[in-house]
Amino acid sequence: MKSSRAIGIAQLLASGFFFGFLGLFGKQAYEKGVAPFEFLALRYLVAALMLGLYIAISTRAPKKIWLGKKHVVVGLLLGVLGYAVFSSFYFLALEKISASLTVILLYTYPVLVAIGGAVFFKEWIPRARIPAIPLAFLGMVLLVWRDLSLGQPIGILFGLSAAVFYSVYILLSSHWLKGVDPFISTFWIQLGAGLALVLIGYREPGRVVEVLQAAWPQVVLIALICSVLAMSLFLAGLLRVKNWEASVLSMAEPITGVALGLAFLGESLKLLQWAGVACVLFALVIVSIPSKARRV
Repeated sequence: MKSSRAIGIAQLLASGFFFGFLGLFGKQAYEKGVAPFEFLALRYLVAALMLGLYIAISTRAPKKIWLGKKHVVVGLLLGVLGYAVFSSFYFLALEKISASLTVILLYTYPVLVAIGGAVFFKEWIPRARIPAIPLAFLGMVLLVWRDLSLGQPIGILFGLSAAVFYSVYILLSSHWLKGVDPFISTFWIQLGAGLALVLIGYREPGRVVEVLQAAWPQVVLIALICSVLAMSLFLAGLLRVKNWEASVLSMAEPITGVALGLAFLGESLKLLQWAGVACVLFALVIVSIPSKARRV
């Protein structure tokens, strides 16, 4: 049991690491004139194609990708409600309020997941682990504090809605996808998200060709690293740990984003932001350390 949990923790930390490349690839694509929804739609569709080919080749049984009507519908719905709707609200928030405030609102989701897990699945947090959630949130606030500004109040509603839908995605995934191969469930989730976002992001079919010509390396990399690897590892880890643990461990993502910004985008951190990094890392340690007695 302990080794299974350790594997899950490693999978979720790796997932957060791979998700951390989102900002780097996104900025590169936006500099080439690609709109956010255009980029996201192709990210998910290309990822679904990659996973479909991988599953067909590795299993030598393409029919295995069909999980049955129930699980296929669940995967598609999680893609639409979990990622398409979540992404839409996130970018709507970015249009109305600062990116920093949008990030803070999004990262209320570990609290929402902890509450939802306790209410619906009786997942109680051990007393010694409770500080991890406020500590991680404090770290996020410190990381973005210097760029914080309000903007239009409606943006706050959009930002909180993004957190709510991502929390629902985590809770439902852990409940509905038990025993399902993470690669196959990720395929259906990606396909659902991609199809939904294509309807939002593209008005003319020819624009797809233009986007691929302008930013195909970024599309391929974000599909492989931030979708195929990151999402599959997240779902695999979610099968081995509690929902609230997964939500906190996934905060390895902003730390990776900060590191990549320092390494490749010429960004720098102030003392307050370094304190934020330390808080998030400490929260990850609190969740990851072994416990002799865990209340579940």
